[in-house]
Order: sequence, then C-alpha cells, then structure tokens
Amino acid sequence: MGRRSLRDQVDVNASTRLGETARALISVALFAHLFVVATCLAANLVPSLLQQKLLRFFRPYARVLNFDLDGTRYYLTHGSQRDVDHRIEVLPAGRDAGDPSSWVRLVRGLRGSERYHRYQRLAEAIAFFQGDDAVTALVAAGIVRQSLQQDGQRLAEVRCRQHLLQSWEAVRSDVPAERDAESATYFATAYAARVITGDQGQVRILKRESAALEAQPGGPR
Repeated sequence: MGRRSLRDQVDVNASTRLGETARALISVALFAHLFVVATCLAANLVPSLLQQKLLRFFRPYARVLNFDLDGTRYYLTHGSQRDVDHRIEVLPAGRDAGDPSSWVRLVRGLRGSERYHRYQRLAEAIAFFQGDDAVTALVAAGIVRQSLQQDGQRLAEVRCRQHLLQSWEAVRSDVPAERDAESATYFATAYAARVITGDQGQVRILKRESAALEAQPGGPR
C-alpha cells in the first residue's frame, strides 16, 4: 500500500510538471504568435527600421498565415470611396463587350500575395492617373503587349473599374442583387479604352471619354 501510494504520488507530480510545462509552452507560443500579428499590423504603413528587421525575420511564418500585409488597405479604417479596390478587365478580340462574361479580370496570384498586390497597384495607377491620357495609355498599351506576347491573345478593349462600397442597408436587403457585393451595381468605370493592334504588333489606345467614373444603373445610393 505504501509503495503504491508513493508511486501514485510520483505519477501525480510528473503529470503536474508535464501540465505546467505544456501550459508554459502554449503561453510562449501564443505570445510569439500575437507578437508577430501586432508587428505586422503596426508596420503596415511606413515601418521603422526596427520593424523592417522584425518583418524580415518573421516573414516565413507571417506569409504562411497571410499576416504579411505589406501595404494592405483597411477598408474599415476610413470607409471612403478612396479606399476601395480597383480592378483591370480586358476584352479579348472577337467577344461581345455587352456580355459581362466576355470580360476577363486581370489578376494573378492568391489574394494577399505580393503578386496580387502588384496587379492591384497597377489598377490603382490607372485610376489615379485617369486625367492624364498619356500615362493611362502607356499603362494600357503595356497590358495589351503583355497579353499579346505571353498569351498570344489580342485585346479589343481595356478598362479599369472601381469596386464601390456596400452599405449596411444593402447587406441586409431582401433583394439578392443588393446583397451581392459582386453585382454590377457596385462597380463604376474609372477608365476604358479601345485597342487597335497592327499586324507588326503596333498598339494604339483610344480612350472612351464617356466611360470616366460612369456608374452602373441602379448603383448604391
């Protein structure tokens, strides 16, 4: 009986030590995880030198869990139309421009990846310089040449659309089209241009003047 009690006491002590060790390890892991999240959030805009070094150190872990924001905009921070997404869409030659399914969204990579952000910044550049025809035509021509060289696809049109914000009333609406954030009513055309491609690969961009900030009918109020 004495030996069994002693053995039971040893088992209890061992279990207690194991439980304390496990709790300590979990606490350390949780603290490290939250520290990485806090560092990524704090260094999202204009990081300091120390934050840049920490981000480089934590980047393998942060990218696996998609915490490496790298300039990601927070829509709930300002909630204005300046903070919304822009997207570039192209119309392959021979397709009907009036058919929404004919347009192809120009995007590469997973959302949140560096590759995705590059295409997002390209769309924002077109929207930002929409009043400068020379700059927007240059960017649009580059998109056309890339499609021709990499995919062998001739394009008929290029456009940049602004993804408008959705109100809480629309989210709670009984109308499916109002609840759907991808509905055409939540997009406005910031830039659109026709494309003329010559036999030798020459590209000419003809801007559609009426397309600038043209909201779709029935858009959000």
